[in-house]
Amino acid sequence: MKRISVAIAYTFSAFAFFCTLVFAADAAPEMVAVPAGAFTMGNNDGPDDEKPAHVIHLPAFEVDRLPVTNERFAEFLNAVGTQNSRGERLYDYDDGDARIHQVDGRWRADRGYENHPAVEPTWAGARDYCAWRGKR
Repeated sequence: MKRISVAIAYTFSAFAFFCTLVFAADAAPEMVAVPAGAFTMGNNDGPDDEKPAHVIHLPAFEVDRLPVTNERFAEFLNAVGTQNSRGERLYDYDDGDARIHQVDGRWRADRGYENHPAVEPTWAGARDYCAWRGKR
């Protein structure tokens, strides 16, 4: 079956998580199937870049069952760095909420936060992480 996938990063006030979408594919054990449906994207009362609210229809897709952890995202940063070949920043390591920092020249999840959902990856970081894991 042909796989077409995209990565999405959702950022909330204190945390972020990634999901890997695989359209029209059979579910793998570590992924869950999401049925086709519609949702409202945007916010008529929010910032200009969130307007207007509009309905989006999505085909069925799969998503990773668990969010990407700080430990796994640190592995990615150690493999590829904090910027991609297009010069896009992959991680906001200088943000106060960041839980991955450099220690002795290597990116490491802060003690006690290794298995928490990754926080402060950028949209480009989420996309590139998914590609690096072979999920695009």
